[in-house]
Amino acid sequence: MSSLPSILARWSAGAALLFAAAGAAVAQQDAAVTLAQVTVEGPVLSADLDAALAALQGRPMDDALLAEAEALVRDYYDWLEWRDVQVSAQRSEEAAGNLQFRVEAQPPLPPPEPPVALAEPEPAKKRARKREAPILATDYDSWLRSPARVLVDADQRRLWLKRGQQIVSYTVAVGTENTPTPPGVYRVEQIAHRPTWYPTATIRRDHAARGIKLPSVVPPGEGNPLGAWFVRLQDSIGIHGTNEPASIGQASSYGCVRMHERDLEELARTLRPGDRVLVIGEPAAAAGQQVSLRDTGGSHP
Repeated sequence: MSSLPSILARWSAGAALLFAAAGAAVAQQDAAVTLAQVTVEGPVLSADLDAALAALQGRPMDDALLAEAEALVRDYYDWLEWRDVQVSAQRSEEAAGNLQFRVEAQPPLPPPEPPVALAEPEPAKKRARKREAPILATDYDSWLRSPARVLVDADQRRLWLKRGQQIVSYTVAVGTENTPTPPGVYRVEQIAHRPTWYPTATIRRDHAARGIKLPSVVPPGEGNPLGAWFVRLQDSIGIHGTNEPASIGQASSYGCVRMHERDLEELARTLRPGDRVLVIGEPAAAAGQQVSLRDTGGSHP
C-alpha cells in the first residue's frame, strides 16, 4: 500500500504535467491569433495612418506588434504636432483578431503672431453690460465679439479665422443659387486628413445628366474633390479642399465651403472638434434673418 507522501508526490507530478500542457496550449492559441483588423478612434482621421496599420495585418498579436502599432499612431499625431497624446489599445472580445486604438490629444498650438488690436478698449462696466445681452452675429463686427472661431460670408466668398489674437482671411467657394451654403451656427464634428468621398445620389444624378458617371466611393488622392483635408460640420456640410482651384471665389459648390489646399491645412491644424463656425449671407440676408450664437444646434434656418 502506497504511503500518503508518495501519493501526494505522484499527484503533484501529474498536476505539474497537466498545468504545463494547459499552459502550452494557451500559449499556442495566443500565438495563433493574428491581427485581422485595426481601427483608430480619435480627433483626426487619416487614410495614410489606416494604410500603415493595415500593413500589420496577418502578424501575431504579441507585445511587439502592439508596440509597433501604437508607435505608428503616436508618430502620426506627433507629425501633425498634436500635444499631450494619450493612446490606449483594446482588443475586441467578439473577434480575437480585431484591435482598436483610442486617441486623446490636444490640438497643435497656432504659430506665434504679433498681437493685433481688434477694437478699442471699453470701460469695465460697459463690457459687463454687453456680456449680459444676447449676442446676435449678423456681420463681421458682431462675429468679432462672439465665441465663434470661424466666420463664412457667402456673399463675399470669404472665410475669417480667429487664430490667437490675429484674424486671418481666406477666399473660398460657396454653394450655388440652387444649392446654397446654409446660414447658421455649426460645430466642428471631425477633422479628417486625406478623406474618402461618398457622392450623394443627387450629385451622381447631376453628373450623369452631364454625361459624367461618378462612382459611389472616391478614395483619397488627386481625383478626390475633397482635397487633403475635410472639416466636417453638422448637417452634412463641411469645409474642404478642391481639385478645381479655379472655382475658389465663386458660388460653385453643393453647399460646402471650398478652400485652397494651403489655406485649408492651416485652418484644419488650428481648429478642434467643438469649435463653432458661423455662416452668414444669402439666403439668410435676403430673408432678413438673424443668427444667434447662443444657439448650440446646427439645424438650418
